[in-house]
Amino acid sequence: MKNIVVGNLAKRVLASILDVLLFIFTYLLLVVFAFNPLMDITMNLENNINRVAQINIFSHLYVYVETDNNGVSRILEVADLGKINLEYSSNIISVQDIEEVIDNPTFSDYEKYVRYYYLSYKTGLNLISPSEDFDVNLLRAPNYNAPIVLENGGSLLPSEYYTYEWYLDNVVDIDNPQSLFKLSEDDDQKIILKEENEDSALASINYFKQAIYDANADMYYSSYYQEYYQAIMNATTALYIPPFFICLLIYYLMVPLLFKNGETLCKKMLSIGLINEKEFQVTKLQIFLRQLVFIFEITIFFFVIPIFSAEFNINYVLSYLATLLAGCFVLFIISIFNKKHKSLHDYVALTYVIDTKKSVWFDNLNQEENIESELARKIAAYKKKPIINQNIIQIGGKIVDQEAVDKLIQENNVDLHPKDQQKEDKNSSLDKKED
Repeated sequence: MKNIVVGNLAKRVLASILDVLLFIFTYLLLVVFAFNPLMDITMNLENNINRVAQINIFSHLYVYVETDNNGVSRILEVADLGKINLEYSSNIISVQDIEEVIDNPTFSDYEKYVRYYYLSYKTGLNLISPSEDFDVNLLRAPNYNAPIVLENGGSLLPSEYYTYEWYLDNVVDIDNPQSLFKLSEDDDQKIILKEENEDSALASINYFKQAIYDANADMYYSSYYQEYYQAIMNATTALYIPPFFICLLIYYLMVPLLFKNGETLCKKMLSIGLINEKEFQVTKLQIFLRQLVFIFEITIFFFVIPIFSAEFNINYVLSYLATLLAGCFVLFIISIFNKKHKSLHDYVALTYVIDTKKSVWFDNLNQEENIESELARKIAAYKKKPIINQNIIQIGGKIVDQEAVDKLIQENNVDLHPKDQQKEDKNSSLDKKED
């Protein structure tokens, strides 16, 4: 009577994809409409992000890119910006990437930003008109831990340290015989190449790109930058990770525990459920254990590569997605190469997936025995009833056709069923009366 049909892999994959889409939709709703406003209120996330963007622009290591209606982009310098405002944070790029905006940039296009960083930003000379919400007293020079303030107020970082001569010696390395650069004979404030050729031009660009990288590191590890950066990292972690686990617990633990067969919402829709190894109804404890292991697997795959990184770029995103796909592929391969298509979490919980619409199973062995016994009793009672339907007749406990009955009567004078015998006796009595 029991009939177990193992869940179809194609239906399982489809249900998993639909569950993931539902998961992502709910996750985004939580992040955007619940946790993002909460992080802004409790951890000042948006203001800290924009504060870092302002520091980046003031440093001259990042520039604001303005794009007009015709799609033409141009770089706005700090002097062009006037007052930095919060809207600029989403349109800044590193000066290492200015070739995206400037056609055929030379080393001079990169060198000027490095010079601005050391001689304008770190001395506070470019902080002439910051916005009202920008607290310049929070800016601290990495080397001296001294406040950078306005040109006309307070104490500046000692100007005798970050001088043009210091810049030439420590950044450009002008006195090194191996240096690519020299000062122009016509203008001792202008840096030019010693040799004008294609190789030296490329080498000079790479040299100042590295100088920009070093300047970024100098700013990144300063106390004031780290203060904001760590605040952003903490708020971002609180923004993205809790909703992830909330959705995991709702969709992959609480919902399966609500349904008798441990289904997720989309598996329930596609008639896919769980059964235990002995082909009886799965218990709540097995459902809980199975889903807990599944959540553990998902967590590992999501955090093999840290979600948050200071070097967040397209390569990071591709690596992260590749890790997720590899994890899903491993689980899928395990399911393919076994008879019941069991996943790792099924092996732990002693369960497997079945087609609930096509399968017949019982809660336990006692229920199976009781139902089969009751069914056997009803079948036996049914068979004892006489059945006469066209050529079909019952003799004793056997069902035969009419031709077989006639043959038995002629050859062996077999007694019919009592009711048939009574009918035969009645017919005989009528025949005698007529005679």
